[in-house]
Amino acid sequence: MPIKTKKILKIALPYIFTVLAFYGLVHFTKEVNFSILIDTVFKLPVSIWLFSIIAFIASHIIRAGRIRSEWNGRLNMPWHVAWAITVRHASWVILSPFRTGEAIYVWILNQQGGVSVNVATKSLIALRLQDLFVLAIYTAVLFAPGNFLEKLLYLFIFIGMLVLLMPALIRLVGSINLLLSIIEEFDCPKYSIKSWIYAALNWPVKIFAISLPLLYLNDINHLQSIDAAVIGEWSAVIPVQPIAGFGTYEASLLLGAQYHGLVMGSNFLATALCVHMLILLITITSAWIAAILKWSSIDLRLKLISNKY
Repeated sequence: MPIKTKKILKIALPYIFTVLAFYGLVHFTKEVNFSILIDTVFKLPVSIWLFSIIAFIASHIIRAGRIRSEWNGRLNMPWHVAWAITVRHASWVILSPFRTGEAIYVWILNQQGGVSVNVATKSLIALRLQDLFVLAIYTAVLFAPGNFLEKLLYLFIFIGMLVLLMPALIRLVGSINLLLSIIEEFDCPKYSIKSWIYAALNWPVKIFAISLPLLYLNDINHLQSIDAAVIGEWSAVIPVQPIAGFGTYEASLLLGAQYHGLVMGSNFLATALCVHMLILLITITSAWIAAILKWSSIDLRLKLISNKY
């Protein structure tokens, strides 16, 4: 295949995949009465949407706290700046195909903070590995046998083990541990207990934000709504996905909800699309607010302390 054709295909493929995924979503929801769905959405108590919105915003703040805990003292990283970086990064990830928006995190640290590309890239990889590790633990707990209260007990036990033991375990096996080698080789921020606490807190808050409207918009139980939210987050991790995750995200939510019981597929996909749109709205609006307030463009370099990065 000619080089020019390969280049065109590489550019076009994400958009082709997006169109196909969105077509699949439209096809599988064509029997849904959207007027009834819209009535249902507006008839839900305002408190349900408010709690979900607050939880999404809280998730962004928690993730901002994690970034701040790692770079505070090395970069100019007050809370509002860390939050601006978080929502800007999240927006680019959402709106860019194949997760290419991840690069904005590296760009921000490099252009506004003077951090080398190597350090910023390895920091991003370490962040994502930490996210994957914590999400994997939650997934294992939530899909473990037992009733809802037993699963909660397992979850609290795993959180305690994660917060108390994981930093020590990483140091203990540092000579063979990929995560530690990534962090130490390039002198990235060392992951403290505080960082693991932020990582452990983020997922329950975000899962609550997603599962709450799913629960009230569908004829499902609490466990199904939580399972749906967890599997939906795994779909967002996959590198090959359409722009904004349209189609694949809704299908993953349905897959998760089906684990503990049958769900009306077309109706669930339609309500999942509503929740997906809520996620996009909150994230992109937050990024616009940060940009309007000029928090996204603040110089991250420390003024009085020389920055060796």
